[in-house]
Amino acid sequence: MTNNRTETSVKNGLKIINRAIKKNISLSEAARQSGFGRNYVSDIKARIKDNYKSKNISREMYSEFNTLIKQYENN
Repeated sequence: MTNNRTETSVKNGLKIINRAIKKNISLSEAARQSGFGRNYVSDIKARIKDNYKSKNISREMYSEFNTLIKQYENN
């Protein structure tokens, strides 16, 4: 699969979630520190299932995003 804009967004989202978990900060603060808008991760989260269904992202990426979001929410 070629590296498209959606994949890049999800990869950035994964980095932001990891930062939030590691630093014990909110997703919006982690996004801001990473140079993105405060709703960056929530925007990805809102579209992740559709992007997976339309094959814009791989199953692995979809799974990794959902796993990390759950980990963040349980922190």
